[in-house]
Amino acid sequence: MHVKGSWTNRRPGATGFVAVRLMAILLSATGSVLAADQARLRVLVAADEDPEMFSFEPGTPPGLEREMIEGFAKAHGLRLEVVPVVRFEQIIPNLNSRQGDVIMGIVDTEGRRAQVSFTDEVLPTRHVVVGLTSRVQVRGLEQLRIQKVGVVTGSSWAEAAASAGVPPNRMVAFTDTPTMMTALLSGQVNVAVMGISSFALGRKKHPKLRADLFLGEPGRHAWAVRKSDVALQAQLNQHIGLLKGSGAWGQLLARYLSPDALALFTSARKP
Repeated sequence: MHVKGSWTNRRPGATGFVAVRLMAILLSATGSVLAADQARLRVLVAADEDPEMFSFEPGTPPGLEREMIEGFAKAHGLRLEVVPVVRFEQIIPNLNSRQGDVIMGIVDTEGRRAQVSFTDEVLPTRHVVVGLTSRVQVRGLEQLRIQKVGVVTGSSWAEAAASAGVPPNRMVAFTDTPTMMTALLSGQVNVAVMGISSFALGRKKHPKLRADLFLGEPGRHAWAVRKSDVALQAQLNQHIGLLKGSGAWGQLLARYLSPDALALFTSARKP
């Protein structure tokens, strides 16, 4: 989902200040999230996740969601274990087969709610048709349905394209976002469907990307847990609420999200 920010204007020492502020807030929460014999929290993350949202590399900024969940784990005395998932369509089955405890950064959809429980919103999202400034803009659904449309297998992006009436023979499925982006830039597909935050990240790397058309209604990125894990869901909601109600939340957004991305989020909220 995943919105890239610029660290070039970050003042020295900001990272440490935010971390201290976050822990002061989170450690004020009470209650045990898991049984005493469960000292770990396993998070399922798409292996191709943008590092601005969840970094796998030691010694780099952790990313927005990783910083959030690390704070939660530390506040509850849990050892965080990261479980990368290569094929995104397997992420919910992996959760329900107990290969992890929390899915990070997944779009809350009606179909998925039948399989898992979602936390409160982490970030807003909306699906968008993305083209290039050098190509004719797609301005309506009828025009979209005759394009070659790139999607990621098993993602809500593919669901959004199908719901918009894109025929199966006009969709080109890819296993991950980088491969789809390469196909879009090279002309293998005319447009691609993705989340607004992924578009913001992509446009920072590739300025010629253009948002052509919103699809469907505004939605939300959240975290997902098994339906049976009611206590964990409640504690995660408390954690998200504490962050969003604090000054530390604004500093986190400033670190990881660009001002342009925030404007895109606002536009994505409009009908």
